[in-house]
Amino acid sequence: MKKTCSIIVADNYQGRINPIFFSQLSSVIESFGISDFFIGTDKLIELSILSYLVREKEKFANLNITAVIASERSLVNWDESQRDCFFTLITHCDRELLLVPPIEALTFLHKELVMIDVADLIILAGVDNELTHILKKKGKRLLRYSFEEESFIPSLSVVN
Repeated sequence: MKKTCSIIVADNYQGRINPIFFSQLSSVIESFGISDFFIGTDKLIELSILSYLVREKEKFANLNITAVIASERSLVNWDESQRDCFFTLITHCDRELLLVPPIEALTFLHKELVMIDVADLIILAGVDNELTHILKKKGKRLLRYSFEEESFIPSLSVVN
């Protein structure tokens, strides 16, 4: 049975992803039997995660990746090498989902709501109390990644 996971990076997180996150993400793929990932492409940190998932496709042959593009406007703020990275990564994804929000001001919330609706498991990197509340109301399974503690909450051993 296919299991879908969406990775959402909290808006207030501005740092880099620690390599520990990536090794633990591999454990999530194996532990939960994830076959499909939805990942945003509007933040540079999301591109780092997308790059890792593209490399993991070699290890997990049945892994499908959907790049969720909320706004092409994000690219305007990136330098040429970052845009090149974006376009290269997109070519390695199985699907691209270009969203058109009903109201421009809701672009990123719309992206997150779509990613929540399609997923069995949500990985929330960072803290976003509003999204956590939405996830609880929808009865979605949540793994939050704490950058301070460099681990998933709850821990993977508790979840399994």
